[in-house]
Amino acid sequence: MVLLFLGYIFKLSEMKFISNQWAVASGSINGTVYSRNRFSAYTRNRTNPSNPQSEMQTISRSILSALASAWKELTDAERSQWDSAGDLYTFSNNVDGTYHPTGFQLYQTQNINLMLQTTAPTDTPLPLGSYGNITGYGALIDISAGTFTVHLTSDITSNSFKVFATGYVSAGLGAGSVKNKFRLLRNADTTPFLGSSSSTGEAIANEYSVQFGVDLTPAFTPPANSAIWVKLVGTRSDMVDIAPLVLKVTFLP
Repeated sequence: MVLLFLGYIFKLSEMKFISNQWAVASGSINGTVYSRNRFSAYTRNRTNPSNPQSEMQTISRSILSALASAWKELTDAERSQWDSAGDLYTFSNNVDGTYHPTGFQLYQTQNINLMLQTTAPTDTPLPLGSYGNITGYGALIDISAGTFTVHLTSDITSNSFKVFATGYVSAGLGAGSVKNKFRLLRNADTTPFLGSSSSTGEAIANEYSVQFGVDLTPAFTPPANSAIWVKLVGTRSDMVDIAPLVLKVTFLP
C-alpha cells in the first residue's frame, strides 16, 4: 500500500489487524513484527536472519530436518510420552519468563545434543537429570599465538559442554548486545575442562579460525579496544542444557 500525503510518499507493509485493542495482529509494519505463538500474541523487531552457511550451521539444519521427519514417524503413544515428559521440565525464555516445553520441543532438545555427540537419537524421553549450573565457577581463557584454550577452574558434574564464541566485537558492548553473535565451535567432553592442574583445557583455535576467519598463527594481534566473548553450556545426563557460563576477554591498546 502506498499513501501520498502533503507531498510525501509512505509505503506500508501489508498486515492483518483485528480489534482496536489488538486482539489479533499479524505481519509487519515500520520495523515491528506482529505475531502469536501457543502462549499469546507478541511483537518483535524485524531483522534480517543471519545466514553465514558455516559448516556447523549446515550440520544443525541437517539435524533439525532429520528430527522433524523422525517425529512424524513416532507412534501416538510415543509422542504422548514426550508430551508428558515435557511437563517435568521448566525452561527459560528470552524475556525472563519460564515455560514447559512441548513434547516436540523436548524431543528436539534431547536428540540435538545426542546427535552433536554422534549418538543415535532416542524415540523415548531420557530419564530426568539433576539440575545444576556453572555460573558460580570461573574459567581461564588463553588466547595467544596459535592458542585458544578454555579451562574451568573447578570441577563440575556435566555430561559434556558446548563451546560458543563471538568474533571480535567492541569492548564496550555488554552481554545483552552480543547474545546473537555467539557461534557454536565444538561439543566437547568434560575432561579437558576439569579443575585439575594437570588439565590443559579445551583447545578451540582451529574451530575459531574456521568460524570467524581469524588466523591465530603465527602471531595474535587483536584490534585495540575489542573483545571476544566465550560461552560454555553444560549438558546434563538427560541431554538438557544447564545455565551457561559467559566470559568476556577484552583487548586493550
